[in-house]
Amino acid sequence: MSQKVENNNFYEDYEHLIPPIVKEIRDNASDEERIEFIRKPKFIRHSKAEAIFKMLDELYYAPREDRMQSYLFVGDGNIGKTHTVKRYAKMKNSQDDPNDIQTKIPVLCVLAPVKANYKVLYDNILTALHVPFRTTDSDTQKEVKIATYIEDFQVKMLIIDEIHNGLTGSANQQKEFTNAIKNLSNILRIPIVLVGVQEAVSLVNRDHQLKSRFKPIKIKNWEIDDEFRAFLKSIELTLPLKEKSYIYTDEKFITKIHQVTNGITGDIISIINKMAIRAIEKKKEKIDIKLFNEIDYITVDNSKIYAQEI
Repeated sequence: MSQKVENNNFYEDYEHLIPPIVKEIRDNASDEERIEFIRKPKFIRHSKAEAIFKMLDELYYAPREDRMQSYLFVGDGNIGKTHTVKRYAKMKNSQDDPNDIQTKIPVLCVLAPVKANYKVLYDNILTALHVPFRTTDSDTQKEVKIATYIEDFQVKMLIIDEIHNGLTGSANQQKEFTNAIKNLSNILRIPIVLVGVQEAVSLVNRDHQLKSRFKPIKIKNWEIDDEFRAFLKSIELTLPLKEKSYIYTDEKFITKIHQVTNGITGDIISIINKMAIRAIEKKKEKIDIKLFNEIDYITVDNSKIYAQEI
């Protein structure tokens, strides 16, 4: 009976949430289901992501030419680089009917190999294109297949994540790896976007031609400003709590969350989600600064410290 009353009053209980979130949890309003919803991965739009989308669009819609401008996005771990470029690819690759056979891959995302090995990079690209190949195929055979299927699937952008892995290996392996990226840029004539940590800049800077093609873009950690407050508000709007928390106007909370996370996007979202779950468990239904003492959290920076102490 109580569950029925809760469902009848659902929209009243969650009128402070954005409509898509209300719709998503409309039939899942129990505490357990709300907690499950909080734990589900979701993309939260914010100013940094929007800026990245805009820059990617500039490349995506640029006319095709022999020398395509490209970007190298770098930033701290868990700052949201991978999540953002994958979201961009998902938006571009979405189909009207998800049941249709995919005939286009406008944005192709691949992982760089764990160390500087251009042959594995080629294999990863062919695998992402769902192309049959043999690892024993020659470099030329793989390059021809990549170029052919890039055209067939109308790929307009190639994104290579974890590009800093190219720094692992001998000097000769690293040079072969960067030469392969340069070669792909020449053959494919589409923008290539590299994504990694700050050290990846040194990999690109070793080759004059790569340096001139790949403009490095640093994704900075959040600072306490209006954009950061708007980001906190966007997070709160996704949390199925029955009361408004106003974390984006509580200066003590803002200072604390920034201090413990060092402005790292993923850590901020993770800690606030833990607080929301704890608020539901305690029947509190709102987040405040006191909840910092009631949750366990390890940020990226802290995990590095702990790893050194083990």
